Amino acid sequence: GAFEGDFLPEIDVPKLYRLARLLNALNVKIDVVTWLPMDCSKEYGAVCTAEKEKWVRQNLPFVDKVYCIDYGIPKQTVGKKASTMYLVDDNTEICEKWNTAKQRKAFNVNREYTIVNAFEDIIKAIA
Repeated sequence: GAFEGDFLPEIDVPKLYRLARLLNALNVKIDVVTWLPMDCSKEYGAVCTAEKEKWVRQNLPFVDKVYCIDYGIPKQTVGKKASTMYLVDDNTEICEKWNTAKQRKAFNVNREYTIVNAFEDIIKAIA
């Protein structure tokens, strides 16, 4: 039950969904790359993976794939590579490691700058 409940209370969810559909229409594939808890057992990792995938499917229906990876694995090593890759994350260190001069751009989200803002900025960058 660690991932049950409403984790999007301060986000305009209908707007998030509209922006995600627009990104999809612009041929942007949206994946989730998330870390499992640090030093968790294989069994607990499987439970967390199932719960995270279930939550994403219920709350973020526009997501194509969900990658649950061991804590600390660089997120840029996961999934299919694209000419431009955007990361939306609440961890400043992860965002800093993600950014490159050309291919990768991170958007560091928090309560004031949300995923909605990040999606709007991604649309501006590609439109």
